[in-house]
Amino acid sequence: MKPQRISSFNKNKIIAIVDDNDHNLKAIEMTLESEEFNNFHSFASGEEFLVYLEKGGKVDLVLMDSVMKGISGLETIKQMYEMNDKYNHVEVIIHTAYPEHINKIKSLKQGVCYYLEKPFDVNELILQIEIIFTRLDKIQA
Repeated sequence: MKPQRISSFNKNKIIAIVDDNDHNLKAIEMTLESEEFNNFHSFASGEEFLVYLEKGGKVDLVLMDSVMKGISGLETIKQMYEMNDKYNHVEVIIHTAYPEHINKIKSLKQGVCYYLEKPFDVNELILQIEIIFTRLDKIQA
């Protein structure tokens, strides 16, 4: 049984999924599609995501793996926020298989709004997205 969902928010915001594990990318994509979040882009690395942003890509929420080959999720977030003022509003959910407390603190200090430990409950992920989108709707109203 699916939990009760927040009913009134705009699902058309843009989500970026950044994870170097193809299985994780596909699982998150399927979860988003099953909940009718269809406006998302997937990236296999922080570098790939930053190139998208450098080309003027739009994003409202980033679902970011914390530990990836190349630059880390936290470094990617730092570069995104430093890149352009238009990305200062972007919300970030970090997901990680390495939930050390110090990493959680670093993430939250960097501006991450939520920290999910893998394997995470998809209902928790969807609820966090709904909360963030509802908050963004109120800010943008």
